Amino acid sequence: MIESVSSRSNPRIKLAASLGRSSQCRKKKSYLLEGPRFIRDFISREDNSCFVILSEKATEECVDTARMASSKGFTVLRVPEAIFSDISRTEHSQGLAAVAPIPVHEAEGFSTEESFLPWTAWPTRATPEPRCGPPQPSAAAAWCSCLAAPSRGTLR
Repeated sequence: MIESVSSRSNPRIKLAASLGRSSQCRKKKSYLLEGPRFIRDFISREDNSCFVILSEKATEECVDTARMASSKGFTVLRVPEAIFSDISRTEHSQGLAAVAPIPVHEAEGFSTEESFLPWTAWPTRATPEPRCGPPQPSAAAAWCSCLAAPSRGTLR
């Protein structure tokens, strides 16, 4: 079911709008996904631990993605374009966003809770900038510095 929300004071709308700053992402342990491709990919693999926000002026592809999310048990909120523009961080939004928890993966002596966002939040040259934290030119620059070529003279 898609429910209509027309107030900026709704707690979910306030949460989504606050996730434009990386400090809020870390504090709330959530991040903002935008666009139908990322959201379709996310909801196909996850339980309904996030919620989806749909603009009244969303593209047909976004409306279909929101219906799919709703049919899988995700909460979908339809909001006026003025409210959605407060949430969206993209210049030319398609009208669909989702708030998802940052997953915690732990291994012995290592935790991603404080240091990494999920792979969908890291851009490649073909994807938009992440909506949480400073923009990164590529995944290699963001967290795979081991993949970068060594400078001259370091290897023999």
